[in-house]
Amino acid sequence: MRAVPLPSPPPPAGSRGQRAAAPPAAPAASLDVVVQLSVKDRSAAERELSTLLARVGATQVRRQRDFTFVAIVPQSRYGEFTRGMAQIGSWQMETDRSTVPDPVHIAVRLVSPGSRRSGS
Repeated sequence: MRAVPLPSPPPPAGSRGQRAAAPPAAPAASLDVVVQLSVKDRSAAERELSTLLARVGATQVRRQRDFTFVAIVPQSRYGEFTRGMAQIGSWQMETDRSTVPDPVHIAVRLVSPGSRRSGS
């Protein structure tokens, strides 16, 4: 399984000139699937999603403050993963993908009814 490097944090203030600037990272471009998972209780859903990721043999790359999980799921377990998400809440694919690679780089954003925003 190939590891995906995480973007480097921004340099601390006042540390200008250490190295040449690298091109900006595009984390969304490395994702194969982006899912919005609507749940009643985000804290409970976080625990359930963590358990599901472990059960399907996924590697959790990172967890963000906005209730987004980024993980790598083996393609052979992707169907089980999507069925497991349906047990946690209703989910909607934000990316259009008819086929997925192996492994699948996926981001799951947990939203609750009070947290939805209209538009992009």
